[in-house]
Amino acid sequence: MLAQLACYVQLVFNSSHPWLNINEDNMKKLIAPISLALCAVVFLSGCVAAIGNRGTNPSNATLGQQLIDLQKAKDSGALSDAEYQAQKAKLLENK
Repeated sequence: MLAQLACYVQLVFNSSHPWLNINEDNMKKLIAPISLALCAVVFLSGCVAAIGNRGTNPSNATLGQQLIDLQKAKDSGALSDAEYQAQKAKLLENK
């Protein structure tokens, strides 16, 4: 399979870049650095996503913001009127 991939890459690149010399040995040497780079990109993108989501914890929201979010949930139909009233009472008694 590696030989087929090397042949395909060589065919594609040699048609437009004759100076590019890709053979099976070169492909074997490139597999580790390319795999490492790909793993680093995947890992770092997860870190960036985790850093970007830090401020979305609802427990850090003010009472006013929680009430606004609750009202939006009711207006969108995600909560019934009874559920809205119960959650609102729960929020107000905790604060």
